[in-house]
Amino acid sequence: MRKTLCLTLCLVLFLTCGPKQNDVKRVIEDGVEVVLNNIDPYTIKGMPKTFLLEEEIVIDTEKDEIAEIGLTDIRSFGVDSSGNIYISRERAGEENYIFKFDEKGNYLLSFGRQGQGPGEFQNPPPLALNELDEVIATAPSRRRLILFDKNGTFLREIAVDVNIGKGILLKNGNYLIFHQLWGRRDSDYMSQAPLSLWNSEFKVSIPQGYKDEKLKDMNPEERKVTFFPDSFPPYQSFFTSDNGWIFVMTNEKGENKDELIFDIFNSEGVFIGRKTLKRYFRKYDAFTTVRNNKFYCIHEKENGFKKLVVYRMKWE
Repeated sequence: MRKTLCLTLCLVLFLTCGPKQNDVKRVIEDGVEVVLNNIDPYTIKGMPKTFLLEEEIVIDTEKDEIAEIGLTDIRSFGVDSSGNIYISRERAGEENYIFKFDEKGNYLLSFGRQGQGPGEFQNPPPLALNELDEVIATAPSRRRLILFDKNGTFLREIAVDVNIGKGILLKNGNYLIFHQLWGRRDSDYMSQAPLSLWNSEFKVSIPQGYKDEKLKDMNPEERKVTFFPDSFPPYQSFFTSDNGWIFVMTNEKGENKDELIFDIFNSEGVFIGRKTLKRYFRKYDAFTTVRNNKFYCIHEKENGFKKLVVYRMKWE
């Protein structure tokens, strides 16, 4: 009896006095729920913390069969609910801009020709897909979002009164727009773009080498009106999965060369794990998406050719 009572008491003390790993604090700020995560990931029973990648499919622009259909470079890509892959090519030309592949990487069709009419593009379009599996391609020079169905049939155009870089039509009828920010400073026009260098205080000066690299291709007038902020956000970029998880590219170096640490948040906004991944395609962007437990990303090869790689995710 005493042994049973002692064991029960120890168990109660362990459960009540031990670390409350799932006690995530939340507050409301300006009507928005904010999750106050710890600096270290939470341990949640039954929830994985990281994953391994197993390569399944490669669409390589260096391959003759890919170049023959007109896809010689990659601008951006999207994936629909069935796993079909849509890729827009980087370089201008007379061929169509958008190429569709099935879930196994087999080429199906192309659409979105060059031109100035409805459903046409003057430059290579960034693209995305919405929840209806509509392909949303952006025409920045025309300030338009151009929508196609999954078979490449032109649906409609939407005029957007901003300097648009990429746009997504949301389910509620609103738009998520990525665009260059322009404003005025001392009667001059200026632009800002985020960079993600940070220290333990979440502040850091911008390296002069970075400034020089950004300014070298600008003309004298552009240099006069360009300025850099004092500090930057503590992240570089992020991507999401179809189940609402968020993968945030930090500036912390990973295990190997050209790798960075990504923080993983579940659909409730709780910090649950970390993963070391490569910088995919561009240094300050995460050209990656996750759908149906598959990891899609763009690799740039040493010879400059790009390839889209699909991995199966194995959570652990």
